[in-house]
Amino acid sequence: MKKIHKVKHICIGCESNDHKPKILLESGIVFVLAVSVFVLVVTFGSRFAFRSGVLPAEVYSSVLISLANDTRADMSLNTLSQNDLLTVAAQLKANDMVANGYFAHTSPSGQTPWYWLDQVGYGYMYAGENLAVNFNESELVNDAWLNSPTHYANIVNEHFTEIGIATAKGKYKGKDSVYVVQFFASPKITPAPKTTETTQIVTEPTTQEEQQKEPEETQQIAVSPLEVSVTNDSYVEDETASNPTIAGAMVLGENVTTVSGIENALAEFITNPSKFSKTIYFFFIGVILIAILSSLSGSIRKKEYKHILYGVVLIMLILSLILVLDSSQLGQIVI
Repeated sequence: MKKIHKVKHICIGCESNDHKPKILLESGIVFVLAVSVFVLVVTFGSRFAFRSGVLPAEVYSSVLISLANDTRADMSLNTLSQNDLLTVAAQLKANDMVANGYFAHTSPSGQTPWYWLDQVGYGYMYAGENLAVNFNESELVNDAWLNSPTHYANIVNEHFTEIGIATAKGKYKGKDSVYVVQFFASPKITPAPKTTETTQIVTEPTTQEEQQKEPEETQQIAVSPLEVSVTNDSYVEDETASNPTIAGAMVLGENVTTVSGIENALAEFITNPSKFSKTIYFFFIGVILIAILSSLSGSIRKKEYKHILYGVVLIMLILSLILVLDSSQLGQIVI
């Protein structure tokens, strides 16, 4: 009961606090502002860590895999398992883009995405690739993929069973950026080995000769050759060099022209700081609105509006911080 009374004293205008919730007093205003500014600083710090590659790439990969599986779960699809070979292939592709200064599914030397799968010895029936560059949060990468029909088709492709994601730090149009490579695949089905079946030799008690059946061959599984569908790479972008970009999705093994769960909440916060920051900001706005509305009648009766004004100004300041977060998000471009 004491805790409930304390919360009420802080957030709700009533007789016990003279219709002046503590959050609308000068000390409460300073506290909320301090926390809000601190959250903003942490958010930009996390973005810097993402773009500069300060934290291990596995942190970002695990978050993106979790987000992809969340989307698939919403569609009642199977969960994608992380495959080490796909991860290595994705890393090779990301490193190659950085080293050779390109951002595309096919390298300047003509190497397709499937070249990297062959390099690591991953045999596949179906495969797909999503690319992204110049984002500063992992959830922004995932959102951009989900908002693109072709990338979304890769994420929810029912044929895919495994996933591998890697990142590489490099320059994109002269600015520090993070390249992201996402491989999807399903392993190739190995044809059944040829076997023989024989009958036992039966010796009759009479003078009949031994008889033996000819061996029979079991039917082999036929695996049809894969067909490749390649997208036409075309740019739709503005002149801002720092805009994040996702490459048109590519998929292998389908006749179409479309182009491990998170165990540590800290990892998700570090790679998706805006989501948590806005949650905190909107929580503050909600509490302040409750404080204003609950103390409004008392303030009108006493003709004391200072604390109501404090609350309104505080909400406007928090909204401005949200605008700062949104305006600092780099515009998204699909290629």
